[in-house]
Amino acid sequence: MKIVQAHNYFKNDTPYAALHINSCGYFSEIDCATGVCRRNGRADYQIICILKGKMHAEINGSRCELSEGQAIIFKPGEPQIYGCSPQSDSAYYWIHFGGEATEQLLRECGLYEKNCFDVGEDSTDIEMIFNIMAEINQKSVCYQLRLAALFTELLTGLARRVVSEVGTQRAARRVYPAIEAMESDTNIQYTVSDYAEMCLMSKYYFLHEFKKVTGRTPMQYKCAVSLEKARCLLRETELPIKEIANTVGIPNPLYFGKKFKARFGVPPAAYRRRFGNASEYGGAVEFGKKSE
Repeated sequence: MKIVQAHNYFKNDTPYAALHINSCGYFSEIDCATGVCRRNGRADYQIICILKGKMHAEINGSRCELSEGQAIIFKPGEPQIYGCSPQSDSAYYWIHFGGEATEQLLRECGLYEKNCFDVGEDSTDIEMIFNIMAEINQKSVCYQLRLAALFTELLTGLARRVVSEVGTQRAARRVYPAIEAMESDTNIQYTVSDYAEMCLMSKYYFLHEFKKVTGRTPMQYKCAVSLEKARCLLRETELPIKEIANTVGIPNPLYFGKKFKARFGVPPAAYRRRFGNASEYGGAVEFGKKSE
């Protein structure tokens, strides 16, 4: 297990009243049981972000399991009970912090009203944590001001990822009728305006929300669904390739062949020769995907 941590005991300096870091650390390659049990909590706040694996924690009296991309915040006086099992191969970082402006800062970031948050992943978090620990250990001129700046940047980054995640989930619910229509029958030739109407949106707002969720335009997404369906039919049936193209909603055989080869690396006929009768291959064939 690797442990890197720093403790700021303020032996020679008075901590900033507004915001200060008391201690922080980074645990990785966890190969033994770890945990903390502070039933009366602490006088400061603590944030823990899980970067890999899982962690168990007690929140409001109930045991729960957290996984990578999640964060937990304990407020002053709240029980701090958490840990990782030796088989979890987890990694996480933690920070104890406090100050007069702490509650306001957490409220403004939307990180105060509950304990757990989905914050996703960002590789810059680790760099930020090590910068914070370096400032604590070196205690250069104005290091406390630098600590406050680094920590504020970290918190605002977490807050923006929470907002982004919530926005993406909301958008996913709104565009789901269009996705369901695309996946249920690829042969129906809906227009973008038709899909937007299904979702009760304007055409241009629908395009924006759809790409936010899928990373593709509606037609790109539908084409990918059609090609995946065609790939299954080539493996599992003896339907003529022209009929398969019609079935998946790409009736032009030349265009169908071009798109299929761009997606899977070989023309439809070659794919069938190699992977026809999927039962012989356990139905788990992947073949040289290319980006669209």
